[in-house]
Amino acid sequence: HAARAASAWVANAIGQGIRPQSAAGATVDDTFAVWSAEWDAAGRADFYGLQAAVVRSVFVAGESFVRFRTRRHEEGLTVPR
Repeated sequence: HAARAASAWVANAIGQGIRPQSAAGATVDDTFAVWSAEWDAAGRADFYGLQAAVVRSVFVAGESFVRFRTRRHEEGLTVPR
């Protein structure tokens, strides 16, 4: 029952997740869509999967920790370019 409660809480807390819409147009939205797939430095999840993991951690442990890592151009990722 606890796993189901956590899943339900995550689904209710984030719904579809953060989905930005830029006034600058499709270019920014398209860049975000590509970048969101590269967000996890380990390559195991996309932006939305990590968003759900953070919310699940808050439900289970009461807190979450996110580390932002600077990306280098040599890594060949969409952002930063």
